[in-house]
Amino acid sequence: MCKFLGIEHCFAPVYYPQANGQVEVMNQTIFRGIKKNLLESRAKWYEELPRVVWSSHRQILQGRLILA
Repeated sequence: MCKFLGIEHCFAPVYYPQANGQVEVMNQTIFRGIKKNLLESRAKWYEELPRVVWSSHRQILQGRLILA
């Protein structure tokens, strides 16, 4: 999925969680999106994941998603 969406897959050391700050914020954004979509559509989480990741990625590319 990462290759399809043009997302670079990077690894960070697990013993240094500060290095994962942006990743954790993005994970929270994805979890919120999945939760919102599941409440509205009653679908399975794995059916909503590609849609939420795509939407988040598009918003980043368009400068509309602020990771804070």
